[in-house]
Amino acid sequence: MKAHGVPWLIRHLNGEISLDEAAEGGKRDTRRYTKRQGTWFRHQLPDWMWVAPEEVEAEVARAQS
Repeated sequence: MKAHGVPWLIRHLNGEISLDEAAEGGKRDTRRYTKRQGTWFRHQLPDWMWVAPEEVEAEVARAQS
């Protein structure tokens, strides 16, 4: 019942808010959670080398050689 968006959908089903408000609330909660995850990962892996998606294949090939 705590999954992203569920509390908002319950409020909608109870007639407290519109479906659009529920969708926006769920999206907002998901964006906030994603931001917290990024912050957590940055602090857990300070020496991690981040690679841009378009550079992944070249970086993997370089690491394997």
